Amino acid sequence: MSDAYLEDITTYLVFIGTPPSLDPSVGQHLQKVANLGIGLPADESVNPAEYFTANNQSGLDDAFSKIVVQARSCLFGENGWRVVGESTIELLGSACESINSGQKVLDIDFPCDVYTPPQIR
Repeated sequence: MSDAYLEDITTYLVFIGTPPSLDPSVGQHLQKVANLGIGLPADESVNPAEYFTANNQSGLDDAFSKIVVQARSCLFGENGWRVVGESTIELLGSACESINSGQKVLDIDFPCDVYTPPQIR
């Protein structure tokens, strides 16, 4: 585990250049660094961390998009929810943990009439 990960800092690896498959030792090193960045043992091989390669702007955009998806979390230390977009809410703290552990019912109170749920008949 890396020192950064022990401080609750997750890191993701983006290799910019020729794909490492041309030199296996480079690929092995990159895999170890990627594993450590998400808290895995350096030599994890059963379920290793994903690392990203990019040799152009499109590849870099793709890598960052995938990283953003992986880095999303709904744990912010508080309970409840917050609005993160026009049609998206994010669950926080114990609310998120309940849903992730299998709770099937979600009740949300919207303040100040910001949203009126449709009537179910």
